[in-house]
Amino acid sequence: MGPPVRNAHVRCKQVFRDAEFGEFTSLDPARKLPSNHLARRIKVGLSRIDLTSLRNSYGDKGGIPYDPLPMVGILLLGYGLGITSSRDLEDHCRYDLRFIHVCGGHCPDYRTIARFRKRLEVHLKDLWKAVHRAAGKRKRRIGIDGTKMASAGAPVKVPKNEIEQLGYELLSSDPEASFHKGRTGLVFGYNAQAVVDLDTHEVLYTDVVHDKCDRNQLLPMVNGYIEVTGELPEAVVADTGYDEGGALLACEDMGIEVTVPSQSSYDFWSVVDDQVLCPMGHAASVRQTIQQNGRISIAHSVPESCCRGCTFRAECLGKSRRKTIRAPEGVSIAQRVLGARRARAPDAKQAMIDRKSHVEPFFGRIKWNKKCRRFNLRGLAGARIELALFGLCETIASLGKAIFAAIWVQLRSKTPKRRRFFALANIIAISWRFAAPTMR
Repeated sequence: MGPPVRNAHVRCKQVFRDAEFGEFTSLDPARKLPSNHLARRIKVGLSRIDLTSLRNSYGDKGGIPYDPLPMVGILLLGYGLGITSSRDLEDHCRYDLRFIHVCGGHCPDYRTIARFRKRLEVHLKDLWKAVHRAAGKRKRRIGIDGTKMASAGAPVKVPKNEIEQLGYELLSSDPEASFHKGRTGLVFGYNAQAVVDLDTHEVLYTDVVHDKCDRNQLLPMVNGYIEVTGELPEAVVADTGYDEGGALLACEDMGIEVTVPSQSSYDFWSVVDDQVLCPMGHAASVRQTIQQNGRISIAHSVPESCCRGCTFRAECLGKSRRKTIRAPEGVSIAQRVLGARRARAPDAKQAMIDRKSHVEPFFGRIKWNKKCRRFNLRGLAGARIELALFGLCETIASLGKAIFAAIWVQLRSKTPKRRRFFALANIIAISWRFAAPTMR
């Protein structure tokens, strides 16, 4: 007897599906799309990204899967256009030329799209690493910022008195979400964080956390960026919410220039030979340990004996008994004062302007341009997947735009025919790599 015959829909080895349109269709979606369209840029950018780890995650059991390359393209284009529903993505794959161009003729159903999107949970850092390898390693000035985004199970609007009556407990289909203080009130969701290049507007890394404030997120975001890129950033710029002494000291120990405006005003103090002095030259040598909100900080002040006979005692102290300056335990108070002075320098102010015009628009494009003011997937893992897809879409599209620009310069420049031939060969290779298997 010969080997057992298996059903046609069950694979005995890792083989991906063929495109459904095949070579008999006369429709070329690329002809209908502008040269700088998002679908074109995503397709070209994906052609330079290595998805080997994602392909190897498929075993040799079950039905024949779709190739991860067009599936990632469908999700990126959908999130780039603000289409996050798997049912809507299925319809667009069937009838929209933009999605037909990206997916290469594949028409996965909404269940397949939803399952593939959940599969990305364990491959997000691999995707970020693949994107950075394709873009090339270099020193970058990065900006970090965060925003509060509502969960998929969040109510549309909850009155404040109702929240107080519930005791900050709300029955929801997303048990991992919690209340966060946003600009317009309380938000039932998560804290979304992003790292953006201050020179190229590229999104370099994203994460979603439960923490209600940004104070503890500076060092984790820097470490996450280092993990996916393998490079130390040239400079880190963040707003006042990220002012945390331990994180600033850790970044300085790694040799990273950090620009974070201080939450406290240190104009009253000066630093001479690593000593903090008052305007009259007296050192803040008195130390007092203070514990507040679970944090231990050290309050430094000038001895009272030095202030009794001081001429400016009334101006310095006012109604208070003594003038103090605080810093977390283990953090040099002199470094805090010097860091606050550096944050007010002209270069640092320009860096803060760049951060505001580069990092914050990323969240603005998600919430206002794409009308995605809440996550579509429930749970912390789903929120991380969706925010990463928003960021990967912009980064891969910018990578495809750079490839297009390089090829266009080669074709337009007055160079020998041999160089133009290699440019055309590069275009053909990119198209052939993404072409449907039935067209090869």
